[in-house]
Amino acid sequence: MLVVEDEPLIRMATIAFIEEIGLVGTGAANGEQAMSILRNDSDIGVLLTDLGLPGMTGYELIEEALRLKPDLKLS
Repeated sequence: MLVVEDEPLIRMATIAFIEEIGLVGTGAANGEQAMSILRNDSDIGVLLTDLGLPGMTGYELIEEALRLKPDLKLS
């Protein structure tokens, strides 16, 4: 699961929770970083994103991510 959140403490806490329930979490601080991770990590099947990101908004990230990976699950 890719967690996209610009606030580091929220991102780290969310990843910790995800890992506590047995999933693998990866973090990104913004949309550009998230897209780079999605391009290079074929194992990511779920995207959890903040909508109010700097630069690329969460909505824009979702659109680009689904173009790249149409089967990506969103949360």
